[in-house]
Amino acid sequence: MRGSGFIIAALSLVATGIFYLPYLTEFWSISPWHDTIYLTGPLFCEISRSVNAGVVPLMNWSTFEAIDYNAHVAPYYPFYFFNWLNFCSASDAAQAADIISVVHLGILLLTTTSLIRVCGTGLAAALVGGAIASTLPNTLALTTFPTLMAAAAWLPLAIEGLIRIYYRRQYGLGAILLAAGTGAMLTAGPGTNLLSALVFTCLILTAHLVTRLLRQGKYGAMWRIPVALTVAGLLVVLLTLASTLNLYAHLAEFIRWTRTGPVVGSAGAADLTEILTEQQGLTDIVQLVIPTPLRYAAGSFFIGPAALILAVIGAVRARSQCIPRAFTLVMVVTIVIVFLSPARLVMLWTLIPGLSHTRHLSLLGTPLALSVAVLAAFGFESLMFQASVRVRPLKIITAFTAVIFVAGVTALGFLPLSTSWPSPALLAMIGLTAMLAIALPGLRSSPWRQAGAGLLVLLQLTFVYGSLTRSDGIPAVTTSPVWQSIEAGLLYIDRIDPNPGRIAIDRSVDQGDLSFLSAGSIVTYEGLPTFSHYTSPRIHWKFQHEIALAVEGGFAEFGGKYLLSSKPQPDSVGQQIFASGNIGVYRLKGTQRFVELFCISPDQNPVHMRAEGAAIGRLPTPDARSTELIQTIQGTGEQCEPPQRAGDVSFERSRNALLFSLPPGPERLLQFNLPPYAGWKLDIEKKSVSLFNLGDRRIVALVPAGFTGAAVLSYEPEAYLWRLRLSEVTWGLVIAAIMLQMMVFVVRSTLNRIY
Repeated sequence: MRGSGFIIAALSLVATGIFYLPYLTEFWSISPWHDTIYLTGPLFCEISRSVNAGVVPLMNWSTFEAIDYNAHVAPYYPFYFFNWLNFCSASDAAQAADIISVVHLGILLLTTTSLIRVCGTGLAAALVGGAIASTLPNTLALTTFPTLMAAAAWLPLAIEGLIRIYYRRQYGLGAILLAAGTGAMLTAGPGTNLLSALVFTCLILTAHLVTRLLRQGKYGAMWRIPVALTVAGLLVVLLTLASTLNLYAHLAEFIRWTRTGPVVGSAGAADLTEILTEQQGLTDIVQLVIPTPLRYAAGSFFIGPAALILAVIGAVRARSQCIPRAFTLVMVVTIVIVFLSPARLVMLWTLIPGLSHTRHLSLLGTPLALSVAVLAAFGFESLMFQASVRVRPLKIITAFTAVIFVAGVTALGFLPLSTSWPSPALLAMIGLTAMLAIALPGLRSSPWRQAGAGLLVLLQLTFVYGSLTRSDGIPAVTTSPVWQSIEAGLLYIDRIDPNPGRIAIDRSVDQGDLSFLSAGSIVTYEGLPTFSHYTSPRIHWKFQHEIALAVEGGFAEFGGKYLLSSKPQPDSVGQQIFASGNIGVYRLKGTQRFVELFCISPDQNPVHMRAEGAAIGRLPTPDARSTELIQTIQGTGEQCEPPQRAGDVSFERSRNALLFSLPPGPERLLQFNLPPYAGWKLDIEKKSVSLFNLGDRRIVALVPAGFTGAAVLSYEPEAYLWRLRLSEVTWGLVIAAIMLQMMVFVVRSTLNRIY
């Protein structure tokens, strides 16, 4: 009898492979567009180039902002395969993202299976639940941003830690698993978004646990729970010191929700009502059953009729067990918040620490999918091995099945669908699912009941398979005229100038925003030097701040030599040297030097630079008197013989450094047009020179008389390096502790069987 369960589980795993293995080929792709091309691809391309050069990846050499100040991806995360996959073209980035997503879908299946086992099912049912979780459309929605999928893959492990602490009284192992899952989420990528799914689940489980303990009057062991959670929290801090510095350096930004995040010391507040854009109404609840064309930023609410019915069966049949009741509560609360709550209630989301930092209500699709998978595993196991003899549970299951059937059939007649299956096929599958759900719970014949349970799982996988998106793997954006024109212009610049400096883009190019993304992606893929391309989810504000430079008459204000524009530019701005489509390339006039040297007049000597203080992750700021003097020198002082003109400063990737040469001269003021992050170090002929923060995009240094020759401006993230070592040691200890616990469990199980 148990063998039939494993046969169905094995077939479910085969079906999961049929779902996703085609994406590992170059002929199909999950999401060859949007974030994969504009964000993940360029970012991972930069990281992989650094890894292959044998140096610490600093994301993007031209800004050096990502690791020591505002990290989003840890370059040492092993399952991104930076030294194996190729990310440095749009097509290669799409293919690499598919491989990363499929790997993490496999991890999600394993972690979900482990979670369900801890909840109380057998291995076969847990494997079926894991297969259901990894094939739900929510996972496919997450893969449009591979780092989001990577974070989601470890969420079940963190929830398993909570279950062990709350319900299994395994406080030590639970704390370790909770820390490992949360730490892996934050290390893999923008885990702070998926952290909201963990916090949401934790809040519901905590409310359920406290209510249960108070009703039972069991207060003695309650003190162990906050101790275990505290230990887990401390471990998370140690595990993620080198990957999520932004989380700890800017807790105020994290708790008080903002859209753009802390970027160069500034963050724009988001519209609080933005969270409501993904809220749905009662009439939209049919999307739980039917695949509609609705798309969300960070998840999906489409489950499928068979999985919903299995979840209902599991919730009803296992209602006497505390863990299934807890996941039933998670499922119900999620549906109520998304589909049945007034806007004012949903707005409370923005006031709860752990939830308030994200604006995507669709992130609730992940706890919904996990709770459905857990309950469906219980439902599958009860159908396989237990016939119902009670009338009331059968009536509840029949009532819910009828509601799901009516909702699905009604939606088929009125709503547009997003599936490759024709409506009659969907109708047949819904009808067969409903009949099985009504008949199987009361069926006493075990072989027929088990065959029906297997058929329900097959119907679920078949139903959702039709909603899979199949793309030919060619990123559509690369075939657009705008992309091709920008690419032609940038390649022309690269052909005529090996050191182009920063490249400005006028807002007339494709209405601005998209052109910044396209250009930044193209130059990263092509390996063009010194292009200031921010690669981060908080990209719009950064592009405005650092790349666009599209202020009238100020294109070259921060070191650029070239401008791409769709509208004609006056001769005072620059001369057109190339055109592709409606985009022209202009050689700018009056270009400001990337590295500038200001002479100090005799009446301004001596100059003394004093630091007023330094913000987190920043160079020290000069005091008011020093700042006034610097501005006077810049305004009245003559330009000395330049060390190099704009764009001619060379970059050495193996040292993460800018290289230039200083001519002989008296005391001078040296200025770099770069964001003043704390990791910058300046050496002139191996003599250290202090650097100061002169605003969001300028670094200044006072060069003493006689300092001449080879100069190196290098980025040395000292804080990152010691944090990295500490994180590595902690990860090693945590993994060793988990393996030790597994060995102890195996030994105990073996001894119990023997004796």
